[in-house]
Amino acid sequence: MKPWKKIAISGGVVVLLAIIVGITVHQSGKNVVTVQTGKVQRQDLSAVVSASGEIKPKTYVNIGANAYGKITHLYVKEGDHVKKGQLLAQLENVQSTADVSANQASVQAAETDAIAAAAALKTSDADLLRARADYDRNKLDWDRAQSLFKDGLIAKSDFDSRRNSWATADAGLVQAQARVAQAKAQKDSADQHISQNQATLIRFADVLKKTTTELSPTYRSGKASQWSSAFKMRLAVRC
Repeated sequence: MKPWKKIAISGGVVVLLAIIVGITVHQSGKNVVTVQTGKVQRQDLSAVVSASGEIKPKTYVNIGANAYGKITHLYVKEGDHVKKGQLLAQLENVQSTADVSANQASVQAAETDAIAAAAALKTSDADLLRARADYDRNKLDWDRAQSLFKDGLIAKSDFDSRRNSWATADAGLVQAQARVAQAKAQKDSADQHISQNQATLIRFADVLKKTTTELSPTYRSGKASQWSSAFKMRLAVRC
């Protein structure tokens, strides 16, 4: 083989090897991590971490009205600060107000009836005292008449008159006792009606009171951060 061919082949091999080495060095350099260097010194290290999350209040207070109805007034909105006992919302209370007014009138009417029944009982008691006095007087006259008639000291007509007077007084006493018993029954019934109407009034007043929603005194003041548009409301309190 001629010398110049040997030189050409050797040069080609050298160039090929150089290319292969260059490619290998270039590829290996891609996986090398760049390292920052610096002078050793004392300093604070800080790291920033990014993450998604939900901010919640420390304390939730679920507030729901105890009566059904349409919300007519909402006195707070999201983000407002609230205090214990503060009025938060009010429901429609037309019917509840009418029921309370009607039962107040019923209580007053029952009280008037009770006063009248008490007066009637006093009158009946007085009539009973008079009837008892009449009975005792006529009974005494009748007893005396029996003794006198037996001895022949009074006429038969006088004897019969005193007996009739005693019988009339006896009947009057029985009637007076019956009127007292009836008056007592009416007084007791009137008192019972007062109690019943007062109980009904308390119940309707409680229903009327429930048309307003307040923050319970059990919870401290905080910030209303969440409300729903539905009837049952939720109040998130941040203590």
